[in-house]
Amino acid sequence: MPINQFQMFSGHFYQAEYLEFDETTKRWDTYQPVLFRYKPAEISSQGVSASGKTTTATQNIQGSVYGKREFAISTTTNLRFKKKDKIRIINEDKTYSIKAITEGYDSINAMVNLNFPRKKSNKPHILFLA
Repeated sequence: MPINQFQMFSGHFYQAEYLEFDETTKRWDTYQPVLFRYKPAEISSQGVSASGKTTTATQNIQGSVYGKREFAISTTTNLRFKKKDKIRIINEDKTYSIKAITEGYDSINAMVNLNFPRKKSNKPHILFLA
């Protein structure tokens, strides 16, 4: 399984697998999964840690209510994430879909961006998974 060796992260991180959605076959198992590193995302602007998982009540088409797990992760990998792609969290052995992608511009003076200022992939991507 390939790993993204150019990804820089300091401190503690987790590992996940990236499963790309193939538009021609409409399947996820066409490509080999890519191992990458991530951290729980700090998405709160009030200084409060928002890196926990949220379970929200959702209704399906028949009207049944069920719980849906949602959370955000932050990664500096240079993969081209899309909304239909899937992320498999290895320590949970669960696969989540990418619902939204945000570029983190608050890390402009982070060590990884100061080391390689012209590399576009150094900015963290915040992935909202469900």
